[in-house]
Amino acid sequence: MPHSPGAATRRARDATATRAAILAAARARFAQDSYERVGVREIAADAGVNAALVIRYFGSKQQLFAAAIAQDLGLTELLAGDLDGLGEGIVRHFLHQWDAGTALNPLLILLHSAANRQAAEEVHQSLTAQFVEPLARRMPGDEALLRATLIGAHLLGLAIMRNVLQSEPLASSAVERLVALVAPAVQSYLDGSAEL
Repeated sequence: MPHSPGAATRRARDATATRAAILAAARARFAQDSYERVGVREIAADAGVNAALVIRYFGSKQQLFAAAIAQDLGLTELLAGDLDGLGEGIVRHFLHQWDAGTALNPLLILLHSAANRQAAEEVHQSLTAQFVEPLARRMPGDEALLRATLIGAHLLGLAIMRNVLQSEPLASSAVERLVALVAPAVQSYLDGSAEL
């Protein structure tokens, strides 16, 4: 009996949906617990599949973790724009994402994974590839990589204090007030006016 063209499309769609379900389950688990304590079986159960299928799709827990943290930060268009005002744009972008909860999982995953050397290295590589290096390529002057890393440190510190620890008065401050306060420092790293 010949295969219908729709069967291949359905299989591809099912594979895409299964992969997405596994990644969503992995992100939720890694955001709730440490890397060591999260097991492939629990992730598989949350996704409604068996553990063998998780390994088939991702190869190992480490590779699944790497895929789970490799989220698009939505910065491509922003980084392609003018350097003037980019600091303000970056700070506003992340504050809105964190306040909407769309970037909270990666923050929690980062905090839970920090104690595991392997997982922390995966987070570092992902953050470097998705944020630090693209930003550094956009920056003029000397020590662009260091300056881009400092921007990442500022933003992560802000995110942890505001959205994870909910430290007051930071947690209840309006986004635009925080943009006005933080963006000049970020912009000084971007354009190279900050003294290092």
